[in-house]
Amino acid sequence: HSAAGTAAAAVTGAVYAAGSHLPPVRTSRRAAAVWLGVLGASWLVMLCLTAEALWVAFPLYFLQLHLLPARWSLPAVALTAGAAILSYVGHGAALNPGVFIGPLLGAAVAVATVLGYQALYRESERRRRLIEELIATRAELAAAERHAGTLAERERLAREIHDTLAQGLSSIQ
Repeated sequence: HSAAGTAAAAVTGAVYAAGSHLPPVRTSRRAAAVWLGVLGASWLVMLCLTAEALWVAFPLYFLQLHLLPARWSLPAVALTAGAAILSYVGHGAALNPGVFIGPLLGAAVAVATVLGYQALYRESERRRRLIEELIATRAELAAAERHAGTLAERERLAREIHDTLAQGLSSIQ
């Protein structure tokens, strides 16, 4: 491996490490997209220098699917897979099914995994909201039952007072 390939790998690693520790990347879609663009560009440089860089495509798929909006994430994954395949072929590797299957299967697994995770997350959020609603409804019901109990006790006391006063007044007559 050349010194340039090693340097490109070091730069790619540094860009990845820096982005994963910078708060704006976690809080801003724009900052995340910029970081992902810089990371992708450094990966492309590494890819031009060594065919082995194609294996970095797999984690890039997950980052693209996680950080980019849906309308951009799938095309980004497709372009990344295409770049990985072209780079492998461009480095003079013999054409065989593995050249295509590896990156494409990796992309398909990443997409399926992320879509499955997103579906589970949406379902979990829906259940969380339903549980919060149920807890609020139970609290309202308990308050209504306490209020009804208070009213029933007042009514019972009022009847007893009425009966006591009625007996006292009837004995006076």
